[in-house]
Amino acid sequence: MKLSQLVSPESIFIGWPEEPKPTTPNKWALIDCLTRATCRVFQCNEEVTATAIAGILDREKSMTTGIGMGVAIPHASLHNLPRPIGAICLIKEGLEFNSIDNKPVYIIILILVPKNEFQHHIKTLASIARLMNDDQFRESLSAAKTAQQAYELICAHEAED
Repeated sequence: MKLSQLVSPESIFIGWPEEPKPTTPNKWALIDCLTRATCRVFQCNEEVTATAIAGILDREKSMTTGIGMGVAIPHASLHNLPRPIGAICLIKEGLEFNSIDNKPVYIIILILVPKNEFQHHIKTLASIARLMNDDQFRESLSAAKTAQQAYELICAHEAED
């Protein structure tokens, strides 16, 4: 599945997904906040939202999803999710994420998929990782001023592949 099929302009956030931004922003607060915002956009119920937050936090505790190059891809598989959904958060000032290259992240791509779609989940992560390997694309995405502009950049880049 392509990133453009997981997200919508409504699930792309320029800056912190919800206000007020915490006084000490960190990856744990961002994951919680971005997961809640994603679930709200895609109209998930409270049970799905709670399961999503727990799943993503558990995954992050086991191993960082900061893949380097200023990108993190927090993700989880959920039993009670009807279809794959996702969100993007672009943090201009960067955020410490314990990334494998020990550098801050600027692009956070959150992915939630149904538990029974494991192979699909792996292919989606690989597709996003390939997309994020393009230095010029990452720079353009990080510089996006609006969610619509970011979404259009993603769609245009995917159309080239």
